Amino acid sequence: MITVLSSFLAADCTSDDAGVVVRNPGRALVSLSEERERLRALGGPFILLPELVAVLTLLSDQHGPFDYRLSCAFVSPDGEVHGVIQTADFAWPAGKRVERVSVRLAGQIRFFESGGVYHIRFLLDGAPLCQVPLPIFWDDAVPTAELAEEAS
Repeated sequence: MITVLSSFLAADCTSDDAGVVVRNPGRALVSLSEERERLRALGGPFILLPELVAVLTLLSDQHGPFDYRLSCAFVSPDGEVHGVIQTADFAWPAGKRVERVSVRLAGQIRFFESGGVYHIRFLLDGAPLCQVPLPIFWDDAVPTAELAEEAS
């Protein structure tokens, strides 16, 4: 069985022999209200999201090696799945029980007026694993501290 020790979104994540470098963790997306007006004038098309990286630290009850598959999708504040479900295959390293993986995310969501807390829903071999919050708002509709607390 695999469980999640930690999960977050970042602008970028790289690793080498020296370690892991995470850039701009804890992402929230805030866009200019002028862009909302431009998209509204176009009839409310989809909003293209910037590339994000989901960083998951996983714990297995058994040592590797073994193969597994992660799938993920954007989920709207009302629970509707948006965009294409992305899937990637991984190999758990031999002799390890803890593994950090990064998944590059790209996609689009339907136009919205006010925004909200979206989630990136992860499945492990088809079974629910975790959800990572992704607040998305226009600059004139950024939530109060109470709403921000709900997102964490």
